[in-house]
Amino acid sequence: MTAAQRQHRLAVFFRWDWSTVLGINYLGISIAVENIPPALMCATRFLVAGAYAGLLRRTGRSIR
Repeated sequence: MTAAQRQHRLAVFFRWDWSTVLGINYLGISIAVENIPPALMCATRFLVAGAYAGLLRRTGRSIR
């Protein structure tokens, strides 16, 4: 398999449309509301956001 074929396969794998993203978010939120305490969800949200901001800063990208 050539590099171009691998890159195309990866692009097809990660190609999602907005309805898929919104559906996954809705499913995740509905499961979280039923099973996870609110304080833990807030902490998780801030930890993920902080990790993402740290990754952007480490790679030299702007957070804006």
